[in-house]
Amino acid sequence: MSTKINRILIGAAATVGVLAGAAGITAAVTGGGDADPAPTLAREEAEAAAVAEVPGTVVGIEADDEGGRAVWSVDVEGEDGRRHEVDVDDRGDVVGRDVDDDDDDDGDDGDDAPVDPAEATVTQADAEAAALAEVPGTVRSSHLEREDGRLEWDVDVTGDDGRQHDLQIDAETGAVLEHDTDDD
Repeated sequence: MSTKINRILIGAAATVGVLAGAAGITAAVTGGGDADPAPTLAREEAEAAAVAEVPGTVVGIEADDEGGRAVWSVDVEGEDGRRHEVDVDDRGDVVGRDVDDDDDDDGDDGDDAPVDPAEATVTQADAEAAALAEVPGTVRSSHLEREDGRLEWDVDVTGDDGRQHDLQIDAETGAVLEHDTDDD
């Protein structure tokens, strides 16, 4: 009789272990809920709303979380020469706006200076396509930056493998310069 009870207890313990392991794997693959919620509004609609609010050129966009709701945070290089961050909700309404008035007088290599999107030969869409060719998945954000004097697109992708990938795409050639993976 005790052998039968032992088998039942061992079977129950094994089942609990398998379920706990599956939960741990699910949390690891999905990032444990740390990622910002994905907005349901199409990226293109968010970009259009942002440019309607601040005339200029979109130089970056990312999914973000504002007060517990999903928004697109769109970076616009305004016609006024300043960088604007415009938050657009799932209805296409502008729910936040910030202007970067930081004058870059720190004497460094100019990497923090505003980037003119017209300098980039490769478009944002082409840079995102290059990143997705390298890592199938979903683009979470992309923006134009100057790194070590070179113009690059920084593209963040949630891969089909569930991991976060940060890719640097050459804004002149479209080549993948760097690919980092968050293995947390």
